[in-house]
Amino acid sequence: MNPHERHKAMAECMQRSLTRDAFDKIVAVEAKIHRIKLSGEKIKGQKMQGLYDYDSFKKIFPKAGFNSEFVPDDRMPNYNVQLTVDMDMYKLNIFTYRNKGCCPPFCLDVTPKECVSLSDFYNSLIKLNNLIPNMCVSSVENTIDIYCDTPADVEWLFWLLRRAVFIPYAKDATQNSIDTAEWNDKLRLSMFQHYGGDTKIYPRGNDCDKKKGKGWPLDTFNRVRLEYTPDRRMLLNKFNIDKLSDFLRDCKFQDINGMNYNFRRFEGSGNYPEYYEDDWSNYSAEDKNGNTGAFQNEYILRSVMPETKNNYRKYVVDIEDFEPLKEKLINAMKILDLEWGVLSII
Repeated sequence: MNPHERHKAMAECMQRSLTRDAFDKIVAVEAKIHRIKLSGEKIKGQKMQGLYDYDSFKKIFPKAGFNSEFVPDDRMPNYNVQLTVDMDMYKLNIFTYRNKGCCPPFCLDVTPKECVSLSDFYNSLIKLNNLIPNMCVSSVENTIDIYCDTPADVEWLFWLLRRAVFIPYAKDATQNSIDTAEWNDKLRLSMFQHYGGDTKIYPRGNDCDKKKGKGWPLDTFNRVRLEYTPDRRMLLNKFNIDKLSDFLRDCKFQDINGMNYNFRRFEGSGNYPEYYEDDWSNYSAEDKNGNTGAFQNEYILRSVMPETKNNYRKYVVDIEDFEPLKEKLINAMKILDLEWGVLSII
């Protein structure tokens, strides 16, 4: 074995060891439905606004109140009023008084509270469906939380995932920029890695630890969250989820999320960066904020480079070291689907 081959073998051995060690620090993997967005049914030829005004929602939700700080352009530009309701099991945002006739008459944003069980949230959705029938599912925020023992373990797992994750069809992958004044040994804030407009990965703490507008400080990290939010077009066309009643029958968590998270690298050609290196600087493709180190950006770059754009896909392979983690993710999805299925027949 020549010196170059020996160095490469040692680097691969080290990388595999670091990966195993990171996965050994995982204490739990949990799939969750973190948020669901619903919209009112549009009825052709019927004026809807009078049916879904403040007084109407106040009768349905006596605790409803105006959000006086609501700025439509910042959140829901097609609606003029936001109402908020703090229920026992979930928090509800209601957007109404639409300013475009083509929009649904209202939108609901339903977020279960952090300690609420899946069964309690499911039953709350049934009650909500009975209160306002025929609501359409606009999007579902599906999350998978990977819990670790310490904040340092969470941070290392995030960087390891960022280097390996591949999201099919994502046309960009961008890490948020961090204010350098807040990036030091004592304070490290959440790094959000975005893939297209519907997937993101980030380290985080509990909801009660959140620092407004800045994510979670390093010392509160207890998990890495994988978050995928398919929109209505995807849910309806690919998974036949139209109404809330469809979702209650089958949330299709594994069907929706199972193929979204992959762990890939290049292999078999010197025209592509090696995954197994002791120095990660060979993943040098930059995102729009100048960040490097992500396979997704290397993949996107090779898809447009003249010398590689015609054959780059055939050199992409799964990373075997990540199979144990992939299995944990799939098992978490299956557990949620099983529990949801039991609830749907009770």
